[in-house]
Amino acid sequence: MKAVFFDLGGTLWAPFGHLAKDEVVESAARKAAERLPGYLFDGVSQDETARLRREFESSLVSAMSEARFDRSEALKRGDFAHPSFAEVSVHVIVRDAIRLVFGKEVSGLSLADEFGRNLTRYSTPYPESEGVLAGLRAEFPGICVGIVSNTAIQPHVLDEFLRECRLYPYIDFRVYSSAVGWRKPHPAIYEAALREAGVLPHEVVFVGDSVCEDIRAPKRMGMKAIFCQRQPPAEHSGADAVVDNLALVPGLIKRFSRGQ
Repeated sequence: MKAVFFDLGGTLWAPFGHLAKDEVVESAARKAAERLPGYLFDGVSQDETARLRREFESSLVSAMSEARFDRSEALKRGDFAHPSFAEVSVHVIVRDAIRLVFGKEVSGLSLADEFGRNLTRYSTPYPESEGVLAGLRAEFPGICVGIVSNTAIQPHVLDEFLRECRLYPYIDFRVYSSAVGWRKPHPAIYEAALREAGVLPHEVVFVGDSVCEDIRAPKRMGMKAIFCQRQPPAEHSGADAVVDNLALVPGLIKRFSRGQ
């Protein structure tokens, strides 16, 4: 095998640490509302300012927790252009919330960066993640290691956090849905990863915790797939192998490389 593609949240790290997703989103939205630029409130009373901040906070929470379209029929049809597969970045969410609440066109880039950092700050790498990535480098010289992740958070914010977690040096490339514009299992995000790695599908092992996004879709494209089963699966994964700890991944890659 020439490359290993890892999912991020639920595979290399716990995306919200010990907290629930709703707690993290609400906290990040509250902090973003507190940091809105002062000029948005010019000529506005104190009570109205407080109301607008609450409305902005509520808009962010709603956008981040909004239920996506049911994908089941789209998947059956192979309709990957269905709106449910499109990614909306945190930057767009913040910009749209400002427009909705204040009726103004504001870029909001710095505020979106801060919102993204607060969404990411509780993420906690699994204990074995760094050792596994380092071990792959040592055991398989020349192997390409990448991340392929669904996320609304801006790529540079996630890269900052990967550096803080000491995972970044072991990763050759990152493909985020916030940059590609499409979420797994849309083929575009896997194709982007293949281009980055310069490999063909049959030369790749995909490792992840989602049956649909990290197992079935990669296998449909011709990759090997390892299901990282940190929670009991609701359905048969169809993976080439199942692990409950990433430490088992290097041995499986060796086996796949031998054609076993």
